Amino acid sequence: QADAGMRMVINGREIEKEIADYEPCIYQLRVDSHGRLWVTHSRSVRDLSEGIMISYDVFDPDGRYAQRVQIACEGSAESDHLHFVGEDRVVLVRGASEQMIASIGPGGGGAAEVSGVPLEVICYRVPS
Repeated sequence: QADAGMRMVINGREIEKEIADYEPCIYQLRVDSHGRLWVTHSRSVRDLSEGIMISYDVFDPDGRYAQRVQIACEGSAESDHLHFVGEDRVVLVRGASEQMIASIGPGGGGAAEVSGVPLEVICYRVPS
């Protein structure tokens, strides 16, 4: 997590930064083949039941709220990434956040070498 004590240096030059005191309202937007808008936001990973990784607010093609969809899988929204692949597949990348942070960390020795956490990719079929 970034904080006020962090310095950003690129090519030897310090970059001015501004770090918000709050999480972004909207994390990700996705439109499916039916024209529905899937939204992840600051509350999408909070107060979830056991076994639920993330929730989406889904809006119909006219922009009206339609439903909340909860994704149940063995993952953590804080450390793993979930990607929709087509209409009936979801790919879970376990350890994605740690790998990304490790890959840009000191030494640049490669994510797996730095973090010690294996990267795992799991493909799920979404039931219709």
